[in-house]
Amino acid sequence: MASRRPPTLRPLAVITVAALAVLLASGCANIPTVGRPTQVKGASEQGQPSVQPVPPVPEASMNELDVVQSFIEASASFTNHHAAARAFLDPKLQRTWRPGWAAAIVSGLTPHVSKQANGPVNLNGASALLATVKVTAHQVATISDVGRYINAPASPTLKFQLARVGSQWRIIGLPSPSSLLLLTQAVFQEVYQPRNLYVWAPDGRSLVPEPAFAPQEGTSASASTVARNLVEALANPAQSSWLGPATKSAFPRGTKVLGIDVDGQNVMVNLGGAAAKVGHPQLDQMAEQLAVTLTSNSYSQPAVAGSVTIEVNGRVRSVGGRTTLGPQRFEHLVPGFDHGLPLYYIGSSGLVSELSPNLPPHAIQKPLAAGQHPFRLIAVSGGSAPQFGGTLTTSRGCDIYYGPLTRLSSLRHSAIPIAHSGPCTSVGWDSHGNLWAVAGQAVWVLPPSGRQPTEVPLAALPGGGPPNYKVEALSVAPDGVRVALLIRNHDGSRQVVLTAIVGNGASTTFSSAVTIGAGLTDPVALSWYDADHVMVLAKSQLYEVPVNGGAPVPAGPAPGARSVTAAGPGQVATWGSGEILTSTGPNQSQQPAAKGSSPTYPG
Repeated sequence: MASRRPPTLRPLAVITVAALAVLLASGCANIPTVGRPTQVKGASEQGQPSVQPVPPVPEASMNELDVVQSFIEASASFTNHHAAARAFLDPKLQRTWRPGWAAAIVSGLTPHVSKQANGPVNLNGASALLATVKVTAHQVATISDVGRYINAPASPTLKFQLARVGSQWRIIGLPSPSSLLLLTQAVFQEVYQPRNLYVWAPDGRSLVPEPAFAPQEGTSASASTVARNLVEALANPAQSSWLGPATKSAFPRGTKVLGIDVDGQNVMVNLGGAAAKVGHPQLDQMAEQLAVTLTSNSYSQPAVAGSVTIEVNGRVRSVGGRTTLGPQRFEHLVPGFDHGLPLYYIGSSGLVSELSPNLPPHAIQKPLAAGQHPFRLIAVSGGSAPQFGGTLTTSRGCDIYYGPLTRLSSLRHSAIPIAHSGPCTSVGWDSHGNLWAVAGQAVWVLPPSGRQPTEVPLAALPGGGPPNYKVEALSVAPDGVRVALLIRNHDGSRQVVLTAIVGNGASTTFSSAVTIGAGLTDPVALSWYDADHVMVLAKSQLYEVPVNGGAPVPAGPAPGARSVTAAGPGQVATWGSGEILTSTGPNQSQQPAAKGSSPTYPG
């Protein structure tokens, strides 16, 4: 038997220097990673060049470990229906293997021979030796056959059966399910592109992006294939998503995708089954999900389509009097931040102040009366009638004052019901009028009705088990569903996680959590930046962190900063050492703006 090489997986060769840079920068992640966002191109423009792996080929000198290792590497090549990987299978398995988009994203692959070659035996009329190779792995997540991301930590042992006919080892049995591709994190980000599915918030007024992934252009992912799989994913919502019951789909159970026809920049989606029985309001919501999903260019990916037409059992249906649905019609359904927002902060005199574009800073709070203490933290809600929330630290712990921003002299008061909880370390609003606070390293919500603080149970981290962490800061996305948490683990390390709000009022809970921003060192503050990114402050550096687990992107230095607030390009402010700095443009260059603390953009 040929000598065995060390049982580790060889790095996959790629054909561009850019791919190597992405691979080196990716590090270890907790969910699949993607590269740095680049300039967005319209649907009619050519997509970004895909990074295609150069797969290994069978060699006569390969032993059973080499063959398994090379098969796993070659599985990343979608070219000609995975022809490179099929070359490592025996002829019978070559004909029956049916891989798709489904993949297990793994790290720490360790193959070893668990059963030495024995035989010879008769295999398809030829004399053969048999062997078994087991591969142990840390599974981070899976991608469903329609591209839906599923947070699924596990430690599987994968068994490959091999046969040697003459001098050639080939695989005759694959781990179950055999259609599931086995990809390392670095390889996954090279060959899959990030997309978004759009599902409804519980109130049905806004759409929430849910990460999905498709093979890169130039593989098997034609526009029609990507479109079909995204539509199939919308039609078959998965409760295993970390968003879980925090979102819903308008597609009824039993919806069938009868056809996808791409004509230039328009995608014709033909639905049947249960979709044929819904009324106009529900059909409109289905059409809106489809239109936003297929015309989105999130994560700088060219849109699958420029417009969408809906058919039901082959009959074109109109939405709002239109049969061709473009992205502009539905942009308002994905909440974001407005441009030109004012920045609110606590001035050096202790007064709540405002800094509007092209105007000098000025106080909006009357001078403090004798014995009146300034707020420690403040937050302002979005909308046409902004609400104010401010915290004070008293001998009882954290006291919260709230009310209309225009009536700061007559605010109402509520106390976090924990004796000696210490100061609130975070305060903020969501789009539903809930006021959120972190006190005593626990999360509290003050609903609009009564504003009585209710502690929200902490979300379970990947891997299950009771939460073993404390919360230091919280920020709610513009959609009012997703939440970014800065947490401190029992070992003192900090990390950023995402979860989603389930229920309301006293019954508010969180869904399960996923980790983002892998590789960040000691994050200290965070704020939502846009629908797909969180701005994180770590080691005096700002980072745009994709919420689908992508690699953090440096967004500019912030020396001495201790907090950050963000509301899109040109609207990022930091605070540290008594000075507030704001960005001057999309590159996030920070410049001194005012003396004070606790800067916050409405939202």
